[in-house]
Amino acid sequence: MRAAPFPPEEMPAELRPLHDEMGAYIAEHLKGFVSRRDDGALIGPFAPMLRFPAFGRAAWIYTKALIDNASLPKPAHEVAILATGAAFNSRYELYAHERVGAAVGLSDAKVATIAAGQRPADLTEEEAAAYDVAVTLAGGRQLPATTYRRAVDAFGEDRTAELIYLVGGYCLVSVLLNAYDMSVPGREESLPADRGKPHERPAHHRRGGGRDRRRAGDHRAADAGRRPAARRRSWSIWNARARASSAWRHRRPTGSRRPANRRSSRAAICCSRQARRSSMPPRLTRTATCWSRVSGSAWPFTRRCTG
Repeated sequence: MRAAPFPPEEMPAELRPLHDEMGAYIAEHLKGFVSRRDDGALIGPFAPMLRFPAFGRAAWIYTKALIDNASLPKPAHEVAILATGAAFNSRYELYAHERVGAAVGLSDAKVATIAAGQRPADLTEEEAAAYDVAVTLAGGRQLPATTYRRAVDAFGEDRTAELIYLVGGYCLVSVLLNAYDMSVPGREESLPADRGKPHERPAHHRRGGGRDRRRAGDHRAADAGRRPAARRRSWSIWNARARASSAWRHRRPTGSRRPANRRSSRAAICCSRQARRSSMPPRLTRTATCWSRVSGSAWPFTRRCTG
């Protein structure tokens, strides 16, 4: 964290009205996630806004305009924010709006799929239009005419403009969160514990929180954030590849019909080096039997050896 939260009692007098306005808007419109510490300091993107008010005040005015003029359907609104946060891999933004999205009726499967950077198959027409616009713009690409027309057909021109400004605003929020390394709530920021149930947290948040707690030296608490089974399996695949490489280096000598370990061959082992060095006449064809890892059976392989 590069911009520490600003406690109100340490704040200059001219900055206090901005802090109070932010706190009131957050309490009214952005509920369901931790947004302040016990000492009243705001966290997330609001901390750098308050630390650098020359730019943060304008950023807050933009954010407040998006809140005051919100007219998009709430599910589509949250789909656009989640897709933008996933494009930037912004931890706090995903943490906060996963909870807001669940509160406005998005299913857990939709939220988890969008947060993972993928497109759910069961989006409604409005959600699909919002997702396509957000992913295209947050990815730094020009919005195609067909995607824009689909959004206009779903929302109308004015609300499509709101959608575009919404994506732009949360691109700014994501950049602030990533630049100042704003993490999800954890003990190193002296934040209150998240009240969500453990199984409601996505795997990438549990894993990130575990790493943060390890830095603080609380290894027992970090055990609760161990990488999930799917992630552990990737290490098994890596180990299998390492064993395959080792088996290739220590393979059987000439005349072997298959490698010592069937599972270790990555494709097929054929025509050993010594066969190529043998004294067979040039252009003589030689047939070798190879073991296929894919089919699990032996198959003949014919090639010409030059001697």
